[in-house]
Amino acid sequence: MASEPTSKCHVCDKPAASKCGGCSSTGKPHVYCGRECQKMDWPKHKNICSDLQMEVYLLRAARLLQVAYLRFREETWDMQIRYVEVSEDELTIHRDGDNDKDYFLKFPNFLVTGADKRQVLCTWMCSESLAWMHETIAAIITGLKVKLEEVNVSLEWVDRPTNITHPNGFQHQNWPGSSHDVLRITSSKTGSQWIIDLTNYQYNIEQCFWKWNEFADLYVQSINAIYPFGTHHKEKQLLGKIKGNTSLDYGLVGEVVVIMNATIKQWAVQKNVKLKDIPHMSGKTYSTTVLSLVKAIQNAVREFIGNNDFTQRVQAVRKYEMKYAHVREQERRETENAFLAPRNIFKDDPAFQTQEAFQKDMEEMCGKMKVHYIEV
Repeated sequence: MASEPTSKCHVCDKPAASKCGGCSSTGKPHVYCGRECQKMDWPKHKNICSDLQMEVYLLRAARLLQVAYLRFREETWDMQIRYVEVSEDELTIHRDGDNDKDYFLKFPNFLVTGADKRQVLCTWMCSESLAWMHETIAAIITGLKVKLEEVNVSLEWVDRPTNITHPNGFQHQNWPGSSHDVLRITSSKTGSQWIIDLTNYQYNIEQCFWKWNEFADLYVQSINAIYPFGTHHKEKQLLGKIKGNTSLDYGLVGEVVVIMNATIKQWAVQKNVKLKDIPHMSGKTYSTTVLSLVKAIQNAVREFIGNNDFTQRVQAVRKYEMKYAHVREQERRETENAFLAPRNIFKDDPAFQTQEAFQKDMEEMCGKMKVHYIEV
């Protein structure tokens, strides 16, 4: 006996005999009884089809970016941890004092693993992740008809917040009271929006890719600011020139980012692969390619850190911090405020409409800032 049809035509409910070629590989294809119904449905389906294809691409891009960032973050780990407390309601990192010799430390895998490890790695790193992965994001997204924005939001709730307890007893947590940065992608064709959240794990949130409206409905309390793509990348470069801990957290780590970016370019040439083509891959080919890229990043970062002695640089910063931590913090806040505030693209300023104008505007602002810089 013939089996019952498993799907019906999207237009007339007759048994489906074909599916849309555009979204056939997305897992959610529109199916039809024949050519006439498919042709009739196309005016309504074309935007849906475009969005379905975009979602598959962006999901794979998000996973690639996050895996690469987590590897980079682990290889550039910088916090001494005494122990970690984990419960259903929160994760608490009990940190030790700053190391007076080494800035980069081996991540304490003996303390945390799995999802708890990912939460520790991502805590307080949302804007840093956008800054350090900026060049890779740009290379992957290039050619897509989309607008990229760095959106700062306050979250209404999270699955599990992270607390950090310092040796002097001071505590701070990533929620509530702290904002969060994500990358928002808007389709130029349909207006549909999605986000990539490279540090979602700091809240024990499992998804790194969302439809914007679903993420906003579930988590977002308010939007605080929207910045052009690349804002945090440039901001961290500026912060890295300020004396004190910032010269390590952003200056030294920024130097490792340069190594990572060069490695990614070299890997792409050696493998004859363009980054923008990786999300089009599927199955084992996609997984193998991503793992190869991440391994290249890991090896290059380890080699750079292992071949350089940062002791004098670290000790000079620790000595400066003992006397001038308050100066460094004031300069940091002034730099952030002076740089970020004018870049909120809610402003009706034509200068923000093109990337070239935005870049020129950033350079002009850098020259006006009254900040004590050091050479790096």
